[in-house]
Amino acid sequence: MHMILLFHIFCACVGMLFTAITYVRPSMHKLHISYALAASTLASGTYLTIMTPSHLVEACILGLTYFAIVTYGIFATHRKLALQHQDTLS
Repeated sequence: MHMILLFHIFCACVGMLFTAITYVRPSMHKLHISYALAASTLASGTYLTIMTPSHLVEACILGLTYFAIVTYGIFATHRKLALQHQDTLS
């Protein structure tokens, strides 16, 4: 259980940092890595929530906040990449 928790914390922290870096210097490869980190965080968080349901409310609030931030970063990066691609076509 402790290894899953450490993995979860690592994926969440690296995922937020990597999403920010991806926004600053966007690429599709980096975006795919951001997706993988977010999915790993979601999977490990779901597992931890199922295994320790006593902290369900706190886990859900933090999880939703994390995903709101990461999703905003990913969508903003998508938009930035699309605008860059549009500029190269013009």
